[in-house]
Amino acid sequence: MTLNVRNFIINEMCVDVEVYQKRISLYSDGLDYIFEEVGDYLLNYEILTDREQFIEDVCKFIDKYGVLSEETYETLHILIRAFKIYKTGGLLELYLYNESESWEPLPKITKNLYHLMTESDKKTFNNLPDIVEIYRGTSIIESEGNILDFGQSWSLDIEKARYFAYELEQEEDKNLDRIVLKCEVFKSHIYAFSHHQSEELCIINPKGIITDSVKVIE
Repeated sequence: MTLNVRNFIINEMCVDVEVYQKRISLYSDGLDYIFEEVGDYLLNYEILTDREQFIEDVCKFIDKYGVLSEETYETLHILIRAFKIYKTGGLLELYLYNESESWEPLPKITKNLYHLMTESDKKTFNNLPDIVEIYRGTSIIESEGNILDFGQSWSLDIEKARYFAYELEQEEDKNLDRIVLKCEVFKSHIYAFSHHQSEELCIINPKGIITDSVKVIE
């Protein structure tokens, strides 16, 4: 990838660019230049609201390279999808619509995203107390690690945390013991709140977790 594309992915999309680089080196069949050219094309493409037109234009651009391997095409698809979501919906949507079942890297949020929230989400957020009780379905391994390494996705709803702990992730992490964590976090360290898919999602900065409040509740 060119330096401009790398910097955009790191600084604007808040994604670990090395995840893409590793995939490219593994599956690009020596076609690294394709990712450089496609990356530049995506970076400079001005998307307004027409996502379908964007996909059509990008597909035409890629067609000039001829038949690509399945792995190369898949890597391109994930990269294109990320740019499409970011450029039409911003960083919050890129986080919300991350495909966790794939290798797609999840953005690491490091700034307040209040301005990207819906009016309904802002209303809920504004009504939260200064210290908020939140829940997370995760693995025992995570719960035993450093609090600063905890994931950023938590929920106001314990039932949603249970769903992520025992149902959604069961097949993916079938060899890991799953648990539900509860903690309290300072509202000032919640980067965004979203009703997305009824998850009652809080995207947090783990630095705002009150250490003594962390408990494995089941």
